[in-house]
Amino acid sequence: MEAFYPKYYQDFHCLAGNCPDSCCQSWEVVVDDATYARYLQIPGNFGQALQSAMTIDSDGDRILRMENGKCPFWNQDGLCEIELRLGQGGPCATCRKFPRIVQDYEVFAEHDLSFACPEAVRLVLETETELPPERYAVNVWPEAYDGGYMESLLRARYTALQILNSNALRFSEKLILCLQYSQWFQRLTDGEDVQPFAAVAFPSIQRGNPTDIFRFYENLEILTSEWHSYLNHAVADPPTPADYEAAQPTLAGLEKQLTRWSCYRLRRCWLQAVADYDVLGKVKRLVCAWAVLHGLLAVTLRDTGAADLFRLVQLYEKEIEHDGENLDALDDALFAMPCFAEEKLISLL
Repeated sequence: MEAFYPKYYQDFHCLAGNCPDSCCQSWEVVVDDATYARYLQIPGNFGQALQSAMTIDSDGDRILRMENGKCPFWNQDGLCEIELRLGQGGPCATCRKFPRIVQDYEVFAEHDLSFACPEAVRLVLETETELPPERYAVNVWPEAYDGGYMESLLRARYTALQILNSNALRFSEKLILCLQYSQWFQRLTDGEDVQPFAAVAFPSIQRGNPTDIFRFYENLEILTSEWHSYLNHAVADPPTPADYEAAQPTLAGLEKQLTRWSCYRLRRCWLQAVADYDVLGKVKRLVCAWAVLHGLLAVTLRDTGAADLFRLVQLYEKEIEHDGENLDALDDALFAMPCFAEEKLISLL
């Protein structure tokens, strides 16, 4: 089976005790069956501690019971006590793999790192974008999905990534053109009689107000007080057109990092449309993410004179992209709520 690994993938090393936002806090850790069976065989006091720390949550998953918002085996040095005592194979499957992620399409797989990890964010945003293949050498597609549609998705994704990598456009223009392309491809997918894709003139839209979008995000499940503080402040004192304008020099200096962020997000989400034939929804999710991050950056720059793009990117992934219920609510809202209409999102880019 063919597999795609971005070049930064092999460079990842966990920061362990030096991590600024350890994955050992905020999240409940699900204990897989194999690890559970192994923990039951651990003798002595440590085995008893492992066994007593496990419980069943409201979803029926076996988890390690959190203590003060963190894993009970995350020690004062910021290290995993399970790994220290049992070796690298000691932690459960989730902990051993994170932040490594894989999207497995049976006949090919694409590997990456999760932006919920601060070190993964740094690696991705500091490494030149590498485009995945335009096609994989597959002779027979699995029955689980439409192989012909997957082939068209791969070709279209390659084109969309080229749009995002263009040096001739500003970042906001890249996103708008990518959104236009996804709208065209969605119409093609839906069986409409469309002409070959051609970009339309970039719309001249008055700068919008993101307050309703911030309010929506504020009502989702929130893990960290930091993310809640960002949203709460943005709702109470939203960015003005002048704030967006004042932020432009800072964002211009981050053009390469923003391009890499958008390519990463699009590369991961585009092929998911093979399950629901909804490419437009995937790209709207990307555009919406930037609308939120853009507004938060503008507010933070206005109020403090500085803003940490890397931290905001990581928080967004941790709070939204790693929460299935939040993602489902967002996907529904993208096509149901007026504040998420394409024209509204474009006004916030």
